[in-house]
Amino acid sequence: MSNPKFILTSGKENTTFHTFNLTENGIEDSYKEKINDLDQGYFKERSLFHTFGIAKDKNKIYVSSLSRIGVFDIISYEYLGLLDGVLCGYDTHQIQIDNDLMYICNTSNDALGIFNLKTKENKYVLFDENIKAGLVVSNSCGEFSEEKYTKNVLHLNSVYIYKNSIFVLLSFLGNRPSKIVELSIEDYQPINVIDNFGIFNHDIFVTDNKIYSLSTCSGELIEYDRKYKNIQKHLITPDHQNFWMRGMKKNGDSMYIFLGKHRQSSGSAILVEFDLIEKKIKSNFTIPFNENIHQVI
Repeated sequence: MSNPKFILTSGKENTTFHTFNLTENGIEDSYKEKINDLDQGYFKERSLFHTFGIAKDKNKIYVSSLSRIGVFDIISYEYLGLLDGVLCGYDTHQIQIDNDLMYICNTSNDALGIFNLKTKENKYVLFDENIKAGLVVSNSCGEFSEEKYTKNVLHLNSVYIYKNSIFVLLSFLGNRPSKIVELSIEDYQPINVIDNFGIFNHDIFVTDNKIYSLSTCSGELIEYDRKYKNIQKHLITPDHQNFWMRGMKKNGDSMYIFLGKHRQSSGSAILVEFDLIEKKIKSNFTIPFNENIHQVI
């Protein structure tokens, strides 16, 4: 298996995204400079240049910065402008693209946005506490405003498309155990709800047999067996007070997991290679900056 390449967003306020190539000598780092179109000023002393979601199709890379999404050439990384017609909120988290549809975590509105890249239609799956009773699909998910910036309850932060299902992560800001909700890709109604998936989880990766997610506040990789419906927990870092574990990518039999810096922690971020067959950490790599990580493709 060839060495993986990572494209990721982070907390660095002067870059839009980074690219990392894993080589025999460590990590080669390059970056795309800050795009001013994605900077929306400040709100409550927090920068509104906050690139988070990142996704790609055959020709383009898409990067969200709260309520705006920038488009880039997938080869040259040239900035092509803002994505026209999309309506998303002030706390946009992960995004993913599948068959000309962009799925957007409108976190502060507790809604999954679905934007058609061809027709420019926006619609939303509205989440609430009573998931199993069914979900409302609407052309609106309420007001997108600065006032709703931190007023989310379910903290819907990650999405993953696999075959005929949409997997959505509800993390509840760590106030209670995370859930993963599986929706039908046809009508957006719940097929399955998996409880107790970890504490303040981020990221989802799905195969025929497994679902993986990061339990950020316990420092564990959560592995769920879809057939036997049991969970295994693999400790990645005991130092979850200083490392913010978010961002993962599978390559061959390894899961690469990013340990970004948390709050005012010193030192560098770390990339961990976890062997999914041997169920153990295989190697660690130093990331050449001291920041948290948002999403990785």
